[in-house]
Amino acid sequence: MDRNPRLLILHQGALGDFIAVFPALRLLRERYPRIDAICRRSLGDLAVELQVIDGRLPLESAIVSTLFSEAVHPELKGRIGTYQSIVLFSYSEELEKSVCSTTDRPVYRIAPRPSPGEPIHVADHVLSLLIRFGLVPSAGFCPIAGGRRIAPVEPAPIFLHPGSGSRLKNWPISNFIRLARMLETKGIQPAFVLGPAEDHLEADLTGRATAAFDRPNDLVDLARLLKTASGFIGNDSGVSHLAAYLGVPTVAIFGPSDPVRWRPLGPAVAVVQPGAECRPCFETKTGRGCRRGCIEEISPQRVLKAYEELRVASCGLRVIPPGVG
Repeated sequence: MDRNPRLLILHQGALGDFIAVFPALRLLRERYPRIDAICRRSLGDLAVELQVIDGRLPLESAIVSTLFSEAVHPELKGRIGTYQSIVLFSYSEELEKSVCSTTDRPVYRIAPRPSPGEPIHVADHVLSLLIRFGLVPSAGFCPIAGGRRIAPVEPAPIFLHPGSGSRLKNWPISNFIRLARMLETKGIQPAFVLGPAEDHLEADLTGRATAAFDRPNDLVDLARLLKTASGFIGNDSGVSHLAAYLGVPTVAIFGPSDPVRWRPLGPAVAVVQPGAECRPCFETKTGRGCRRGCIEEISPQRVLKAYEELRVASCGLRVIPPGVG
């Protein structure tokens, strides 16, 4: 038996999907002292920063691209062979065959999401499959177990993030601007935070919002910025998942997507969602053409109330998972 077993994971998803497996990776630490990942470069840098993984090999690199060709690069084959186990978060049987051709060690392929419409959180879905493979114990599952509670430095801002991976999931920018003004009247300091691909949102905010806004250079800078926050309000997005994971009190605004499956995991999270009978439909064929705008029925007053209730419940403190503080 290997005395210091090493685990390699391969994840092709975006920010929210990747953060959803962080709790499982922390459980895998009990069996594998070292965990490395093949994933998007920016996600790997973030996971290393948060001490979720130890090293990363960019999915975008030329050497990794050979996994999707007829012949795997000898150097990559040699590197994969140094791991005792490999976990693929992928739907691709061809990718599984390619990885299996590089090693005689066990390779486990896990569907990164449950089937559309299945009422299970993506993190619980991943955990259930890891338990089935015998990679983690079947004990209780706590996404922020072992954290320490700290008070943010005052006056700490509450960050508002008006973007997401799909405009269908975006609460109207005008509502975010109204919410920021309502927070200001209550003596709470709001600030907008925008991602590198959200220039259109900066144009919408310029001249309309009185609150400041920040544009972190990358996900590592974004995580460091979010750690300074007293709270966070955003759409169903990867940034909301990151804020919640970091222990920041988080209000997530859901429209056509399903919070049962995609609710951000953290010690202080509130979800605001519409009451439309047709939702959730985002991951279904009918939902992809939805233009009813169910998310627009959520008022700024309702979001503010959710934040104030969450703030009282969390006592202005936040829980920091190991490696985050």
